[in-house]
Amino acid sequence: DISDKIDQFDNIFYGLDWGFYPDPFAFVKLHVDKKRDKIYIFDELYLYQRTNDTLIKKTKEKYQGGRQIVADSAETKSIKYFKNNGVRIKGAEKGPGSVEHGIKKLKDYEIIIHKDCVNTKNEFSLYKYKENKDGEVIPTPVDKNNHIIDAVRYAAEELGGSGGVSFDWDK
Repeated sequence: DISDKIDQFDNIFYGLDWGFYPDPFAFVKLHVDKKRDKIYIFDELYLYQRTNDTLIKKTKEKYQGGRQIVADSAETKSIKYFKNNGVRIKGAEKGPGSVEHGIKKLKDYEIIIHKDCVNTKNEFSLYKYKENKDGEVIPTPVDKNNHIIDAVRYAAEELGGSGGVSFDWDK
């Protein structure tokens, strides 16, 4: 339970992964402690079959200002609609290998999940990598149970340069 720490969080990041059904709309709010290499995930939305108007309302209830929300860039129409309705949001930078690179960078941090973030805990406990025909794990994530995790990756783009997550598609 990290409830007693939340009031002290001052380095807040937001991530969003679009979904409707069968995939959920996933929004996450996290604090990054760069000195201790810790990410505290302390709020989430995990919703199915909701209109963009409802999602905007729910997202605004969670958003505290500051940094803009980084969302999956695949839905430019939804990003534009959110912007037009007063949400500070931008599309994530994606490219070849971005999932693997983002996961690798997140592994540099200890990730602490608030007890109330049930969907986040579930995803992190179910997340896994593919296996080859011999049952050996290969460095390719299974595209399942990853909506909050994708939102965390998108939020982590904002960490930028030294000591944080950065994305260089040429490496």
